[in-house]
Order: sequence, then structure tokens, then C-alpha cells
Amino acid sequence: MKKRIVGIMLILSIVTTLFTGCKGDDGVEAKSSEHEKQEAYTPVEVSKVARKTLANITTINGKVSGDKNVMVVPTVPGTVETIAVKDGDRVKKGDVLFTLDEKDIRKQVDQAKAAYDMAKANYDMSQEQSDIAQESLERTEALTESVLQNARENLENTKKLYEAGAVSKSELDQAELALEQQESQMQAQLDQAKMGASDQVMEVAKSQLEQAEVAYQQAQDALNNATITSPIDGVVTGISIEVGSMASNAQPAMNVVDMDRVYVKIDVVEGLINQLTEGQEVNVAIPAVSSEPFNVVIDNIIPSTDARTQLYPVKIYLDNSDGTIKPGMFADVEIALNVKDDVLSVASEAVIVKDQKNIVYIIEDDKAIEKEVKIGLDTGTEVEILEGLKENDTIIISGHNYVEDGGAVKVVGGTE
Repeated sequence: MKKRIVGIMLILSIVTTLFTGCKGDDGVEAKSSEHEKQEAYTPVEVSKVARKTLANITTINGKVSGDKNVMVVPTVPGTVETIAVKDGDRVKKGDVLFTLDEKDIRKQVDQAKAAYDMAKANYDMSQEQSDIAQESLERTEALTESVLQNARENLENTKKLYEAGAVSKSELDQAELALEQQESQMQAQLDQAKMGASDQVMEVAKSQLEQAEVAYQQAQDALNNATITSPIDGVVTGISIEVGSMASNAQPAMNVVDMDRVYVKIDVVEGLINQLTEGQEVNVAIPAVSSEPFNVVIDNIIPSTDARTQLYPVKIYLDNSDGTIKPGMFADVEIALNVKDDVLSVASEAVIVKDQKNIVYIIEDDKAIEKEVKIGLDTGTEVEILEGLKENDTIIISGHNYVEDGGAVKVVGGTE
């Protein structure tokens, strides 16, 4: 009997424990379900619809060049006597660059002087001969006129006598023939005299004299310029001569580059050239000089293509008074195209395509509201909104691929 009572109590204890356990599980499940319902949202990042200036930015590579690059060439070749500069030196206009040995140049001056003297003597002799020939021509012309006048008078007298019956027809014919022969002989003598007095020989002699005079003057100038000076303010580059070497007048001995003002040249395709204007602002980045770009303007647009590249050259000048920008450096020119001022814009990632519609989600009362929008200019990072949003709307820029229209959201980043 005692064992039976103990067994009944053990069964009751197990049942009570199971009942109590089941009741506890139901409470936890109910509480957990309510918590999940309260926490059912999508975390998102947001930003504001704002008015901005939008533009497509095109970057074109270019290269820096000096504003002026003057080749220094001596007037005549000569032996280099001294060099007063070295590559990289800054010089002013008129500063001495190098000098030539005057002995070599003086020889050329002497040779040019001898050639000039010879041409002058030939000219003087031609002048005398021309004067003599002119006098001979004048005498021949006078003699010709006198002889022919007598022959004509004789023919007239013979005609009168023939008409009077004093002479025969054969005597008249002889008189006419004599005049013709006389005219032919005298014309030949006159032509010969004119040939001797021709200006052609004189013109040749004069031309030779003028050429010799120019060469002599150039040689004298070269002697006076045996000291070669800088033609501009700038920096010396590309020295190709040495003391004792021969400086040629056919190639530069050195260059002087104006470094106070430099320019970047870019080459532009035909589809872009008509979108550029002189005075248009651009940003020029020269990584070797500065991490910040230079805000400058387009100075010069060449309206015809380069024959080699078939592109349109464009020049952009920069101030370089501190000399930090060097010719040959590479530059990136950023040009703003299709500029639109004061337009509504959103980040490009805010717009998604859904059922062939452009969709943006805004937030109202912690819920995502789907808005169809009409877009304009797309710069790749910002999109112009033509219709569908208003300024200061809060839009979802991240997490919107996981939300539904009217779905609960929680802002976890961005700008509300």
C-alpha cells in the first residue's frame, strides 16, 4: 500500500513539472514574437535632395611648354672662346652667354671686304664702259641720221629730174636701191652701238656689287657680335657648345626659355572642340608640382587641326613666376561640359531601375515611399531630377534594394 502511494505521488510530480515547463515555453515564444514584430525594419543610409551645379567633367592629358623658347645662333660660325652660363641658369635680356674668337671672324670680314672691292671695281669699269658706249651710240645715231638724210634728198632730186625727163628710169631705180642699202647698213651699225650701250651688263655688275656689300656688312655685324647675349629673360637650356669647339650658324648653340609664364597644350577631338571657348575656366592638375589643381582659363583655341595628329590644339597659360613648373611636365586638364546651374540633384546610387522606371525611395514616418522620377543630366556621381522630388526630401542612397514601398526602415547612416 505504501509503495502504491509513492508511485502515485511520483506521477503527479512529473505531470506538474511538464505542465509548468510548457507554460513557461509559451510565454517566451509569445514575448519573442512580439519583439520580432517591433524590430522588423530595413537599415538604410540617406541623404537630402539639394540644388547644385552639375557638369560632365572631361579630363585631357597635356604637356607643359615654355611661353618662349628662343634658339641662340651666332651670325657666322666661329671658335668658342668663353661660355658664361650653364644649363639651368636664369638670365636677363642682354646678359652675355658666350663669346667667339674674333680672329676667325675677322678673316671672314677680310674675305668679304676683298669680294666687295672686286665687285666695286667691276661695277666702276662697267660704268666707264657704259658711258663710252653711250657716247658712241649717240655719235652713231647722229651720223646715221645725216647719211640717211642725204640719201633721201638725193632720191627726191632724182625723182624730180625723172619727172622732168632729165634722167632715165634706170637711174631712178638705182637711186632708190642706193637708199635702201644705205638704210640697211646704217641700221646695222646703230644696232651694234645700242648693244654696246645696253644696260644689261650694268645691271649684272650692280647686282653683284649689292650682294657683295650685304655680305661685307653681315661679316662686320658678326665681328661686332662676337659676344653673344641673351635675346630675352629666361632660363638657359640645351647648351651644345664647348670652349674651343666650333659654333655653327646652322644650328643653335643653346636655348633660352621664358619660364615666368608657361602653357599646357592639349589636343581636342572634333566632337569636343565646339564646346570650348576662349576664357572658359578649367582646372589644370600638375602632380609633380602640387596636389591642388590650378584654376585658370583657356587662352587660345586653334581653329584648324594639326596636320600630324588631326586634332585641334588648345593652349592654357599658367603663371610660373616662382619657377616650380618645368617644361616637359605632364598635366591633366579638367574641363566642365554641359554645365547646369541650380538644379535638383541626388547621388547617382539613389536611383534604381524598376520595371523600366527610374525609382527613388524617400522616407516618411520611418517608412520607405517609392517615387518615380524623371532624370536629366547624369554626371556619373550626381543625377539631375526633373520631376518626382522636391528640395530637402530625405532619400535612401544605400539599402534601397532591400526595401519595399511602405516598408519600415531605420536610418543608420548618411545625412537626414
